[in-house]
Amino acid sequence: MKLFFAIIVLFSQIVFSQGKSELTTDEKTGKPMLIGEVTREAFQDTNFMWFDNEYSEYRVDAAAINGLDEKISKFNFKIILGTWCEDSQMFVPRLLKIFDTLNVPGKNYSLICVDREKEGLTNEVNNLDIQLVPTIIIYFEDVEIGRIVESPQENLEKDIVRLIAKQKF
Repeated sequence: MKLFFAIIVLFSQIVFSQGKSELTTDEKTGKPMLIGEVTREAFQDTNFMWFDNEYSEYRVDAAAINGLDEKISKFNFKIILGTWCEDSQMFVPRLLKIFDTLNVPGKNYSLICVDREKEGLTNEVNNLDIQLVPTIIIYFEDVEIGRIVESPQENLEKDIVRLIAKQKF
């Protein structure tokens, strides 16, 4: 009976760990594609091996983010990505590695996967004016203070620091 209960608990954690999302098929490539709000655990699926590869190989620019760990918890991030998009496959794992380096809690960011038309599962990205992915939107006190669209100007670390530095506390 204990084994049965443990299996049920494990199964429910796997099913619900992806958030409010759907695994579907990309009509262009025939490959699996996530749509909707997800947690980072969704990328542990073998269909998204690019995530672990990029995450493990990326070297965070520690000098660029020196001192940022004290400020970054005051900000929230909305990350809109396409699991089908090469830029998303490169920059989202890197961003999450930066967040891990800075100890950014999961409650400070959300991950929203979109299809090729830049639409989510429901209305997650309505009114966000998403033209390209990934789009990383930075909020301070629920007000957007800046975006990184498709790729950083310098690198993710320097672009985040530049956008956050504009904010007066």
